[in-house]
Amino acid sequence: LPDYVVEQLGIELFLQPILDKLTTIMGKPAPRIRTHNVVFCPVGSEEQEWHVDDCIKKCNPHRYFTILIHLNTIDQNCGGTEIWSEELQRNDMIRARPGDAFIFNGSIMHRGQGNSGYSHRFFYYASFSCRNDVNADTL
Repeated sequence: LPDYVVEQLGIELFLQPILDKLTTIMGKPAPRIRTHNVVFCPVGSEEQEWHVDDCIKKCNPHRYFTILIHLNTIDQNCGGTEIWSEELQRNDMIRARPGDAFIFNGSIMHRGQGNSGYSHRFFYYASFSCRNDVNADTL
């Protein structure tokens, strides 16, 4: 998102309570917002490959978090975020109402599902990390 949009919408002020709560989990150094954007999943889009957001191997699993906030109403065929549990050998689909948030640590295997529904899917995402985020290539 362009800096002027972030500033005009007051996004950092909106995210501060989340960042304060994550600080109690993530510890020191204090986590920061590393990247954020609005994601557009148009009708007909393909599913993502399975991936993790935290690319650092063998790290503390509570050093990187992602938040997804759903921005519009979707039907059951519009997809969502699918997560995979190696321990349970099962997947779960996360679909929510506008304004609902899904927060997960960066070591969780997940992917965005394709959209075969009747409306586009929009969500806001932000990542929080205690160190450089190789995904965003920022400090």
